Amino acid sequence: MLRRVFIASALLIAVAAAPAVSQQWGIGPLFRGNVGGGGFGQSVGVSIQSTELPATLGIDLHLDPLQAGVTADWIMVREPLVEALSFYVGPGLYVALPQSINAGARLALGIDAWLTDWLEVFLEVPPVLRVIRNAEVDIGFATHPALGIRFWF
Repeated sequence: MLRRVFIASALLIAVAAAPAVSQQWGIGPLFRGNVGGGGFGQSVGVSIQSTELPATLGIDLHLDPLQAGVTADWIMVREPLVEALSFYVGPGLYVALPQSINAGARLALGIDAWLTDWLEVFLEVPPVLRVIRNAEVDIGFATHPALGIRFWF
């Protein structure tokens, strides 16, 4: 059942993003940690963002144990701090599976720096409300800090 929800969510995101042909895309690697449990562990992944939607999608892979994760954030505030540096904040969700099912809500909270007009570096330390841990209801708090870069084209 959860697999179907995951696949349906991924398809919905793909379909929603498809009509915007003239938009720019940012894609690049990310490295994520885990403080407080209920998520990805230390993982590597990819971050995807579009200029058409204020949404960010992260897809992570953790190898020991094998675990895949997805974050989806809706960036509601993005404010410049100085010329090429800004902060952002917005609500989001995360899910990790298949070895153990973990899910919850998160608040994307981070800074991004534009090194060139096509290269962005970001650091985020999102507070996380864990709701499901190891396929059982387990309310708790954590953070999944991430460092990444996105190449824009």
